[in-house]
Amino acid sequence: MRAHAGILDDGFRRGAASGTGRSLADQAGGRAYERVYWAGAAIALEADLELRRRSGGSRSLDDALSALRTCCADDPRAWTAAEMVARIDQAAGAPALGDAVARHLHSAEFPPARALLTRLGVTADDRDARLDDTAPDAALRRALLEPH
Repeated sequence: MRAHAGILDDGFRRGAASGTGRSLADQAGGRAYERVYWAGAAIALEADLELRRRSGGSRSLDDALSALRTCCADDPRAWTAAEMVARIDQAAGAPALGDAVARHLHSAEFPPARALLTRLGVTADDRDARLDDTAPDAALRRALLEPH
């Protein structure tokens, strides 16, 4: 669990540091791969935590992605990103991913991933990740990082 937390923290640091002052939407398809990847991971984390909060832990982004695979994996057409986000939100029963995308896609700021990690009770440095079970969202962190 601490290894996962440390990888996330390190990736979010690198993603935030690799910004170009342009929005995520403007960088998609360009050469800012690291920022786009880690910003996407931060957006997904934000959406997952929101789904878990709204549902009292009974729904997650994993559940929505599994439902999407069940309904739509064999659909041969190419989907736009907006269609995919809408389908994921439909499967989730809440617009958590769409809301997170809307907040961050056109912003030049990196999503607040470090703040999310702090609320989850994750702190890290170059050598170690520490988990604080007294953090406000520590229970969400445990649910998020447990094996499926």
